[in-house]
Amino acid sequence: MQPGDLIEFWIGGSWSHVGVYIGAGQMIHAPNPARTVSVDSLSSGYYTALKQTVRRPR
Repeated sequence: MQPGDLIEFWIGGSWSHVGVYIGAGQMIHAPNPARTVSVDSLSSGYYTALKQTVRRPR
């Protein structure tokens, strides 16, 4: 992955969450409407358990 790549997560039967990879194993995303935009590690237990795909924006 490279900084700027989109990481899509499979949650609840669909591709329903997207983060932006910022490097060093971290992404920036809005976890839910009740929380502000945050930086999280992709190696945290929650995100490693989810099916994910990576796309590079054109």
